[in-house]
Amino acid sequence: MPARYATPSAAPSKRTPDPSIRNPPDDEADEPDPNVLPINPDALTTKDTVRVAWDSGFQEPDAVHPYVNKVTGKPASPDTVERYLRVLRVGTC
Repeated sequence: MPARYATPSAAPSKRTPDPSIRNPPDDEADEPDPNVLPINPDALTTKDTVRVAWDSGFQEPDAVHPYVNKVTGKPASPDTVERYLRVLRVGTC
């Protein structure tokens, strides 16, 4: 006796999936994606750099922010730098 399903969507699909949708051609899979940047595990984060500045005696945002920008090589948000400095002032980090 054939199986009966309450709704047509509950029945198993008889369509076979198109393998090209999930599996890119081999030549594309071997090439690195030019939009993906590698992660540098040795790079300091903004939080790490603010901590280094704090430990070195720089505790004012006007002094810490340029230091963070120079060390990380990218512009840090002044709000982020000030937030990390507030955490260090409170002593919870």
